[in-house]
Amino acid sequence: MARISGKKATAALAFCIKRDGPHCVVCRKKIARELHHKDGNYENNPANGKNWEGRCSPCHRLSHPRGPSKRGVRMRHIIALIGSERKSELERIREEANDSTKVLTPEMARNTICEPKFREWLEGIIIEVKVIAEKDVVDGGAEYAGCSQQATKRYLDKLCSFTGVYERFSNEEGRRFIRVKQPPEKRSSAPAPVPDA
Repeated sequence: MARISGKKATAALAFCIKRDGPHCVVCRKKIARELHHKDGNYENNPANGKNWEGRCSPCHRLSHPRGPSKRGVRMRHIIALIGSERKSELERIREEANDSTKVLTPEMARNTICEPKFREWLEGIIIEVKVIAEKDVVDGGAEYAGCSQQATKRYLDKLCSFTGVYERFSNEEGRRFIRVKQPPEKRSSAPAPVPDA
């Protein structure tokens, strides 16, 4: 059999992710981004994929160390593996998503963790302060949930949609704020008072 590369290698990795889940089969912590041949023979590519598995870059480098940094990579990875012995949220999600009909992309896996954390954080803040600046929601939510500001903007867009529970409004100065949606009968043309921020 011939060596695979390019689109075929990408398709083989997608096959492994679909079969084994989105995380590295070694550490089960990081997202699998590289195709590894179990027998070490990159020309052994059976159609059933029995010789392939998805690995994260550090685990894959551990199997094929190169150059003068071999020991450093190995030690950093061993330390990372020791820290990952307990079951993480990503592993739980991987097990739940191990349905052969679903392919969980790395972004989807991250969103299944970050979005609920963001929603929980925002609900707690809104209950406590009633009104919060949109920028504070985006920045603070990203920090709390461990995701990007762009992701929290998307989560907030969903929560402030027609069917969402929150709404955006602006004060006289044009600053944007978030609050719980007001029932139609309680809405007025004037915005609710905003605390000094």
